[in-house]
Amino acid sequence: MGRRKRRELKIVRKTIPEIFQCPKCGVKAVSVEITKEKQEGSPLAVVKCGNCGLTYTLVMKPLMKKVDAYNKFVDAFYSGELS
Repeated sequence: MGRRKRRELKIVRKTIPEIFQCPKCGVKAVSVEITKEKQEGSPLAVVKCGNCGLTYTLVMKPLMKKVDAYNKFVDAFYSGELS
C-alpha cells in the first residue's frame, strides 16, 4: 500500500495595486503616471482621478514608487493643499 499524495500548497502573494481610490469622490479611479521629464534631477509623478479630475504633480525621490506618490497625494488632499 502506498501513501496518500499530499496537496501542494499554493502561496498567494499580494501585489501592489495600479489603480487607487480617490479621497474626494470615493471611486476607484486614481492612476499614477511617472513621466520622463525631470525636475531637480528627478522624474515627475502625475496623480490623477479619472472620475472627478483631481490632479496632483510631485517630484519623485530616488526610492519612491507609485504607492508612495499616491500616499503623498492623499496627505496633500487631507491637509487642505488640494480641493
